[in-house]
Amino acid sequence: MDHCRNNADAGAGADPSIHAFRQVLADLADFSRRRGNEGNARRLDELAEKVIAQTFNLVVFGEFKRGKTTFINSLIGEDLLPSSVVPLTSVVTILHHGAHRDVEVEFLDGHVEHPQTTQIADYVTEKGNPENVRGVRLVRVAVPSPLLHNGLQLVDTPGVGSVYEHNTETTLDFLPQVDGAILLVASDPPISRNECEFLARMRPHVARLFVVQNKIDQLRPEDAAESLEFTSRVLCDVLGEDGVEVFAVSAREALEAQLTSDADRLRRSGLPKFTTELRRFQEHEQARTLMVSVVRNAMDVAEDERLGLDLERQAMNMSLEEIQRRTQAFRDGRERLLTQREDDTTLIRAAARKLIAQTLQHDYEHERKSRRPELRRRLAEWAEQQQDVPAGELVQRGNAFVRDTLFEILGKWRTEEEQRIGEKLADSLERFTARANEALAGIYDLAREVFELPPRSVQTIGYLSAPSRFLWQDREWEIRSGIGISAVAGWLPGARERTLKTLEERLLSEHDKACGRLRHDFAERARAAFDEYIRSVDYSLTEAILGIDRAIDRAIAQKQRTTEEAQVAEERITEEETELARLADALTATAQGATPHSACVP
Repeated sequence: MDHCRNNADAGAGADPSIHAFRQVLADLADFSRRRGNEGNARRLDELAEKVIAQTFNLVVFGEFKRGKTTFINSLIGEDLLPSSVVPLTSVVTILHHGAHRDVEVEFLDGHVEHPQTTQIADYVTEKGNPENVRGVRLVRVAVPSPLLHNGLQLVDTPGVGSVYEHNTETTLDFLPQVDGAILLVASDPPISRNECEFLARMRPHVARLFVVQNKIDQLRPEDAAESLEFTSRVLCDVLGEDGVEVFAVSAREALEAQLTSDADRLRRSGLPKFTTELRRFQEHEQARTLMVSVVRNAMDVAEDERLGLDLERQAMNMSLEEIQRRTQAFRDGRERLLTQREDDTTLIRAAARKLIAQTLQHDYEHERKSRRPELRRRLAEWAEQQQDVPAGELVQRGNAFVRDTLFEILGKWRTEEEQRIGEKLADSLERFTARANEALAGIYDLAREVFELPPRSVQTIGYLSAPSRFLWQDREWEIRSGIGISAVAGWLPGARERTLKTLEERLLSEHDKACGRLRHDFAERARAAFDEYIRSVDYSLTEAILGIDRAIDRAIAQKQRTTEEAQVAEERITEEETELARLADALTATAQGATPHSACVP
């Protein structure tokens, strides 16, 4: 641990208000353990450690291929983390300050390894660690970066919604540990509906949000300004806030500028404006924002405990037979809802097959056949412009023409097809989304009705929505190499005619093949989008059911005691209700008074 962090720890530990806040967290953790909720207790222990260390998790979120890893590398000024044009990051990677570079890989079984920085890709990428077969929990990388001196930790997450479905799950699992977030969007296309939906899901977990629009160098200045204005306007609508600032950067330009010590290029990249704002936040807001984040997480735990106590209290006024009858009524109703959910899942998978077999197949056949006249026309027009080109050079130019023409035509078709399939996907899932939300609300309404108890408010319903696009499953496509014709053929008799004939055959053949590859890719991505949607809904329903079941089981156990034990239990519930209310009040009060020690800022 470096000197600056030691000072921060010592200061935080010595601050009486911080000590009081940590004590409240410890008391609430003890409360959860006494009630048998070890998971809640561990979560509170982690929050207490975060307060004393003043570690602030600033997580970079975004769709696949937005340049998250390159952006993080540009912030620390070195090409440290691996980046690629294909889905890459498969494990959460945390960068923190250290006097020397060091890599710590923590595995799910608890053991730790310290590889070289050049070996990071072997643990965090799909190529080196496909589907996390190595069992890596997370990777920590110590970096001597001034930006990380005061407890700030940069967190690189897998791209949400990539073709590797476990990557999305890894990112979502990390949400409760987030203090602040950088949402990274692209400039072309600008922010999508999918990104807005993920932002709505992420926002309750984030105490401070930055928005960065990357790859701004790919647009003309007037287009860049229009794209930024559009992104800001959309964010204002999604967040219900005015004047959301969007920072325009080119992470690639910024990183290359720092690697070559080009100050003017770095300024043009737009990164200095963002890092200036980030440093201002670190100096004036980070400590307070950390407290807001910790309190929010702690209050979630307190709400979980309150639900259990409410159900136990209600059960005290019922006979065991009545509790069991109501429990059975709840579980019968729950099974009806889950049976409906299983039927919906079957219908969703049928909708996926229909989308692939009908819409996608039709579009593929139409593109493949209808494009041939245009391809022949383009080749004829190109050939007219090559009348004076020697036959040997015509071969080289012809190969480039085939490649460039297919990239242009198929790139346009791919973009249009993504939009069409995305709209069909949303239409297919819209009615299922309404039914899923009804089922989720039904679980809580059923518990409320059966036990005459108002459970906690259900935020989950708010972000069950049908995906509108599936660009998050995006992957690179290519015109396969080896499509050219030999330059030797250009020097044989009748070479020009044969060259043009061969170019036409190649152009049509490679167009058909590329269409087939894109169709296969679309089909994979559509299936992944449907599967991810099903898992998201099932996860929400399962979490709701498990929470209510735990409270019911505890209430039944309480009722099976003797009269004397029941009286003692009722007294205990009263005491715990009073204690929990006191702890919840203390969380807010002590957090407001806590002013964490300001960490060293170079």
